[in-house]
Amino acid sequence: HVLTSKGKQLWAYGAVTCTLYPVESLDEGTPNALQDILQNGRHEMLVLPRIRRLCDTKWEVFGKKRLFQRLLKHCLVLFILQFALMLPRATMGRAHTDWTMLLRPLCECVVLCNAMCKGVTEVKELARHGIMEYFGQGKAFVFENVCSLLNCMAVCGACACRACNGIEDTGMENIALVLVSFTHWLYLAWFMLGFQLTGPFIISAIEMLATDIPAFLMAVSVFMGAFASGMYILSNKVGLHFWMRDLEVCLMAVLGDPQMEHFEGTLDVWPLVAKVFLILYMITVSLVMLNMLIAKMGSTYDRISQQSELEWLLERGRVLSSIEHEMSAAELAKCRELYWVKDENGTDCFQVKDHDPEHWVRMQEKKKKRAAETGSNKGDYGLCMPLAASRGTPNGASPWGEMPPGEFCIEGTMSICSAVVFSDWDADFEPRCPHKQFLMVCYYCCLLLAWLRYAAHPAP
Repeated sequence: HVLTSKGKQLWAYGAVTCTLYPVESLDEGTPNALQDILQNGRHEMLVLPRIRRLCDTKWEVFGKKRLFQRLLKHCLVLFILQFALMLPRATMGRAHTDWTMLLRPLCECVVLCNAMCKGVTEVKELARHGIMEYFGQGKAFVFENVCSLLNCMAVCGACACRACNGIEDTGMENIALVLVSFTHWLYLAWFMLGFQLTGPFIISAIEMLATDIPAFLMAVSVFMGAFASGMYILSNKVGLHFWMRDLEVCLMAVLGDPQMEHFEGTLDVWPLVAKVFLILYMITVSLVMLNMLIAKMGSTYDRISQQSELEWLLERGRVLSSIEHEMSAAELAKCRELYWVKDENGTDCFQVKDHDPEHWVRMQEKKKKRAAETGSNKGDYGLCMPLAASRGTPNGASPWGEMPPGEFCIEGTMSICSAVVFSDWDADFEPRCPHKQFLMVCYYCCLLLAWLRYAAHPAP
């Protein structure tokens, strides 16, 4: 409502209106309305026509292009990393005798340079926006930042291990390389959040991992601990490692790999009690708890599927926000110039073109009502809508006069063509018209015919 009240109509052409809305407190400044929507997860606000149009415009103007560029760059670095991991480590002495030994150091240098550039970008973003905003924008935003930081620290850790231990002791270096490879692959999920085809699947997986799995593990740990303690006592063994081994067997049973032979000694000593314990545990965990987890995950997927478009729009907005946060002020200003305009006061505004599908219906009804009030019966002219009504002609009268029924309706054809040519199609008018250029030609042809008709038969 506040945004609508601040709008300034720039021009109107029949059913098409162009309105300017100030971007101050909407998409500019901190905090702003769009940032609050993304931070608090208010995806229902993203279906509002003007907010949806703003996000779609940002995505089309620079978001999609920059996301594809970053995806190609990341895939290239990931390929170089995997190629380097398949090559043997080499010393400088071996590299002098075999030039192929230089391939891994060269690939490692590329990965290191990429990590350093990414680390500098993340540090600048953290210093510019603060830690609260850096980790407080929501799933996709936090996911990208955490993966980036972990990857940069793991690359630096691998380099430090190589510098301290060389290639003889590679234990700590391998652990760091595991984290490097894992975060590189996991980072691809962030790119998938930007596309409607894969976004809902990633959202469902993150939601299940964040809510359903922790709740299940907390509940099942009670039964695992109780059964492991009982079997440990019955085994007459002493030591923490025996209890941990019993707990591990209980966990493997939950994951579908029961190792019942581990309890053979206990079954020999206490056959009845141990069997009762095993049966109760398998019923409780394998039947009840696992089926509850499956049902809970199915409920989560159904809930996200019912509002998959809203959830995807929210995460796509967070992906756009992440891209904007990593851009410099000059780059961001250059991108905003592509979809921001200035009003007569020099205020930055967002331009929205709206098409009212009921405009010509109302105009026809008014025309019939005036005809009924004056007692004239002009007939129903179908699509003959007075184009001059949008230009402020008194009483909505056509400057070319009334057209009798059955005559070719030039104005009606122009009305339809102008509604398509000069309007921005939104979600209510999908799919987009594939014949827009043809309609534009028809529009200008009808405009020429209309003026020739007016020149031949001028209105009184």
